[in-house]
Amino acid sequence: MAKVKKVKDKQRAKLKAKKEITSIARTKKK
Repeated sequence: MAKVKKVKDKQRAKLKAKKEITSIARTKKK
């Protein structure tokens, strides 16, 4: 069970990083 939670946390962190990169790229374009 702890393993599954770790994987989910990893996926969430990846998604968060992706969102941050997208928002940074968007602000750089302006």
